[in-house]
Parts: sequence; C-alpha cells; structure tokens
Amino acid sequence: MSLSTFSSEVRDSLLLFLSVVGLAQVFWLVSVKFNLFINYYPAGFTVHTLLYLGEFALLYFYVKMVRKHSFSQLGFRKISPWKSYAAVGFGFAVFHNIIAFIISSVFIGLKYGYYLPLYVHMPVYFAFYWIVSISEEGIFRGCILGQLLHKYGGKTAMTVSSIMFGLYHVYYIPLIVYRNPTDMLFQAAYAFHSFTAGLFLAYFYYKTGRNLLGPVAYHFSQMFFNIPFLWMHGEVTFSSQIAALMLSSLLNFIQILVLKFVRKAAPISAP
Repeated sequence: MSLSTFSSEVRDSLLLFLSVVGLAQVFWLVSVKFNLFINYYPAGFTVHTLLYLGEFALLYFYVKMVRKHSFSQLGFRKISPWKSYAAVGFGFAVFHNIIAFIISSVFIGLKYGYYLPLYVHMPVYFAFYWIVSISEEGIFRGCILGQLLHKYGGKTAMTVSSIMFGLYHVYYIPLIVYRNPTDMLFQAAYAFHSFTAGLFLAYFYYKTGRNLLGPVAYHFSQMFFNIPFLWMHGEVTFSSQIAALMLSSLLNFIQILVLKFVRKAAPISAP
C-alpha cells in the first residue's frame, strides 16, 4: 500500500508525523553517540533546543509552503474568549501539578528539587518551553488533528492524533542501541502517558472551536511548573517512576471529564 492510496488529509498527517519523529530520532542518535544523557548541561541541552527549533522550522515550512495557510487558520487566533481559553489551560496545569506533587511526594515517596539555580532556570526554560509548546501543539493539534477532523469524526481524529503523539515520545534509538528491558517498560508507560496528555490537549482544542491558544497555554504551564519533577534528588525507583506516570495519566483523564461536563463546546471560529 502506497501513501497515494490515502486521502490528502491522512497522507499529509502521516508525512508530517514521520518527519517530526525523524527529527526527534536524530536528537537521540546524537545523544547516544556523544553520551549526552550524562553530560546534558550544556551540550545536551543545546542539542535538545536545536531539536525544537528544527520542529518549529518544520511547522513553519509545512504551514506556509506546503499548506499555504496562515497561522491564524492553523488555530492561533485571538478571538474574543482567547483569554479564557488560556486561563483554563493555566488552571488545569496548576491543578495537575499540585495534585501530582502532593500525592507523589507523600504516597510514592519521590523527592523533588531544582537542579539549576532559579536565576538560570527561569529565563532559559521559560523561552525553551514556549518553543516546545508552540511547535508540538502546532504540529499535533493544529496540523495533524486539524486535518484528520476534516476527514473523520471527532473521536476517531482525536484518538489517532493522540496515538501519534504517544509514539512521537518514544526514544527509539536508545531502545535499539541499549536493548534494556527496564527502559522498554518505562518507554511503554511514558508513551501511554503521552497518549493521555495528547487526548486531553486534543479535546481541549476540539472544545474551544479548534483554537490552539488554550492547549499551548496548558502545555507550556504544565512543563514549566513541572520542572522540579525532572530532577529528583535521592533514590528514585523504577516502580515510583511508573507510578508517577500513571498518576499523571489518571489526572489527564480526570481533566477530560471536567472539560466535558463544565465547558460547552465552542463553535469553530473563523480565522
């Protein structure tokens, strides 16, 4: 079966997905080659930043050169309720992180702390996570989900785009090189967690009339406030890491239910 047998929406979504996954694997290949997992600062972080700048460039090329659309058509639209969309995204991120932090600290036994000084962490990661959020939301919700919604119903389109989002977060190169069963199990759990996050973000995009400002605000806030989780002081067991991922996945499902019953779906807004 060739790509030409698919509709243009599905074909373009698959090609964009394969392109962004390919970019991510280049990062992991470089990380394995030069041992950047251990020497993350500054070399690994620099390469990681280049990955997301590459994804942003891919997004720009796809929107402007391939689809010949504006970013407003993609979903970056300041329609009248955009501030409320951003506020809802921010609120969900605060809820998610507070609950996860309390439960994982008290019941799972994880200990959190900043690896970098705050005066370095704040400006560097503030800029970094805006790039990540705009790039990933633009690609997976604005482009891929937006196109699939033209071809399929909401549930199918959101599920497929979320599966792609989960698969995108798998570290294929390290898994192939190291073949560590523990890493494989962790990656499976992480892919599922990313799938649930993708479902929530897809539903958020769908409920707000295909507007990306709410999902971007959530994505940015979730990662920025989640920074202490990335550097865990003391011993962190494999089971505690899996438990933390499953807890976060459960919170993603809860957020979907809250969004479903609390907020009415907005009409699709014109660019």
